[in-house]
Amino acid sequence: MDDGYRLSKRSSTVSSDGLTPLLQAARAGDLVLLNALIVQPGTDILRRDPVYGQTALHFAVRGGHLGIVQALLMPQLAGSMVNVADNRRNTALHLAAAKSRRMTKLLLEIGADVNFLNMRNQTPLGVHILTVTRDDPMMTEILLQHGANANAPIDKSTILHVALDKGLTQIATRLVRHGARLDLKDEHGKMVFDKVDATQLKMLLSKVAHAPVWVPDEERKDCMECSKKFSALGARRHHCRYCGRLLCSTCTGCSINTNKKKQRVCTTCFDTFVRGDSAP
Repeated sequence: MDDGYRLSKRSSTVSSDGLTPLLQAARAGDLVLLNALIVQPGTDILRRDPVYGQTALHFAVRGGHLGIVQALLMPQLAGSMVNVADNRRNTALHLAAAKSRRMTKLLLEIGADVNFLNMRNQTPLGVHILTVTRDDPMMTEILLQHGANANAPIDKSTILHVALDKGLTQIATRLVRHGARLDLKDEHGKMVFDKVDATQLKMLLSKVAHAPVWVPDEERKDCMECSKKFSALGARRHHCRYCGRLLCSTCTGCSINTNKKKQRVCTTCFDTFVRGDSAP
């Protein structure tokens, strides 16, 4: 029995769990068979498995088969496959973001949608933040550099809140550098300002590179720094021009000259930006 006959037989057999030969090859990491199937007339490249609705690309990413992923991302195939979602609306990038930087980069370079939302309204960056166990910001940086939304929601919170809740400090600083807002609330109605200590706040503020969103007057009845009550006859409301927090006059007693104009800032921002008093 020659190799051609064996290949022909293998390439036409559907498994007991309903997987086509292409899906079987992707799951097994069988690059020789997969390459033969890709060029074989009649092979349905976009065929999905009957249980999860996943393509060969999903299977390859799940199995960590880099060679299979590269084969499926050839120019003539990639465009039709890269953003196909499974039954839970996860694309291959959602799976890669929880598994492999190299696969993630490959998918992004070929045009994967970095802000595609799955059934739980999670972007690939959101999936990464939820699943990562080490405070390594490299995957986060890769996704952000390709346009990932730094303020993407996770359930009723944001990815910045989730990162901080998990103690992922380095990842949190990358998110802030790329525009993650400290004023957005989590599922308990708390802003990042309310959850971090003074050291963490200075570290996060030192990474802010975008104009702040001012906390609305109606959001707070007291100073966000010293908790002094605001009133018509007592403490007045002021916004720090750097962090956007709502503070009393005492806590915004510092100023910084920018473009020949004095900007009123809080003592925390003054210490962070003028004195350089922030964590590394």
